[in-house]
Amino acid sequence: MNKEAFKIDIQDLESCRKEVKIEIPQKEVNAAYNRTLTNIKGQVNLPGFRAGKAPKGILLKKYAREIQDQVRQDIFRAVMQSVFEDENSAPVSQPEIDEGEIKQNEAYSFSMKYDVSPEILLPEYKSYELDDTEVSLDVEEVEKQLEEIRDRFAKLEIVERAAAEDDFVKCDYKGEIALAEGEAIPEAAEGVLSGEGRWIPVKEQSLLPAAMENLKGKKAADKVEWTTKFEDDYSVEFLQGKEVKYTCTVVEVHGRVIPELTDELAKEAGAEDLVDLKAKMEDGQKSQKKGELLNKNKEAVLEKVLEGFECELPPTLLKSEIERALHSLKQEKELDHDCVDHDGAHDDTCGHSEEQIKIEEGLKVEAEEKAVRDLKIRFLLRKIAKVEEVKVEDVEIQYQIYMMAQQYRVDPKVFREQLEANGSMDEFSEQILIDKTLAKIVELNTATKEK
Repeated sequence: MNKEAFKIDIQDLESCRKEVKIEIPQKEVNAAYNRTLTNIKGQVNLPGFRAGKAPKGILLKKYAREIQDQVRQDIFRAVMQSVFEDENSAPVSQPEIDEGEIKQNEAYSFSMKYDVSPEILLPEYKSYELDDTEVSLDVEEVEKQLEEIRDRFAKLEIVERAAAEDDFVKCDYKGEIALAEGEAIPEAAEGVLSGEGRWIPVKEQSLLPAAMENLKGKKAADKVEWTTKFEDDYSVEFLQGKEVKYTCTVVEVHGRVIPELTDELAKEAGAEDLVDLKAKMEDGQKSQKKGELLNKNKEAVLEKVLEGFECELPPTLLKSEIERALHSLKQEKELDHDCVDHDGAHDDTCGHSEEQIKIEEGLKVEAEEKAVRDLKIRFLLRKIAKVEEVKVEDVEIQYQIYMMAQQYRVDPKVFREQLEANGSMDEFSEQILIDKTLAKIVELNTATKEK
């Protein structure tokens, strides 16, 4: 299709919104019809004609609507490729197209309206004062992490001492309970009222009420008695609210034995030896601190670039963002009906109280503020990303998909398919671009020191 023959008139309707009027000469319209007819001839079989030999006139009559739609779509595609090549004329909202009527042997005119990106005047983003506090090693924190590793590999072993909290006590116990005449103990309560060689944790637990305070401090061969009353919401209905007298004999006390910090323990923890384990702890701590510092500085530069920044926002896109933000806020507040429309007017038939209406009015204001801020961030950081040549590679998208999938415990492939099905892939990619751009601004303004 000869794009040079198109007559294209682009006009500014208002800030960030354009109208494009297009006229396609008769010659190009007929050429588009001929291409479509040739394509259809090879695909359909009509009675009385060999495959691909049906006359164009019959095809035009039988498939008039299909041919017309295909010609129109081909022309739209060619025009949009031509118009949207110019960055200043590329849409940021779905074009509203006045299709007009297309006929063979006639010129074809149509128009479309859509939002475009605002003009961005970049702030001076390379001269900020950011926190470049040195990333230093916290020796006490490393020692604490090493102690946590020791604790993680602790084992339960028989101990000769008295039972302490978090130990396990092997014991024989019997509970005495008053029964009504003819009342029998159900099977669900039997294990609670008696047991031999049962392991009871010395901590707050739901099996034997008051067991912790009565077993704590007891050694093997000690006998202990206590009376307790089961809570009204105890898991075994038969025992709810009943009083029981327990007699218990301690057989063994198993305590947690914490191992020494050795090369062998380091290997169990995934290191080559103790030196390697400490080095991993130190490197991990430094990486964590550098990450925290980077995130802090990214938040700081975001506030700095937004400070005093103003730009016109695309009206259709802004309205859509406000509606989306409002919908999200209403879901959070579990509001299922809107008493305030998107223009701020009240709906007197909604049946909500004045307080509820005020809540929704507040949400409308909050949604608008959020939408304005989000769009400013999007357009401003896109511009900085272009200037600084920040780009998002597919491997970065794949990595973030993997990390998010791990967080939500779903298959990464399924997570990606969900993003694509929801039309959220571009938004997902843009969030990565925004984060990378903020990191780039931080890099331009500060160097993280390390000692």
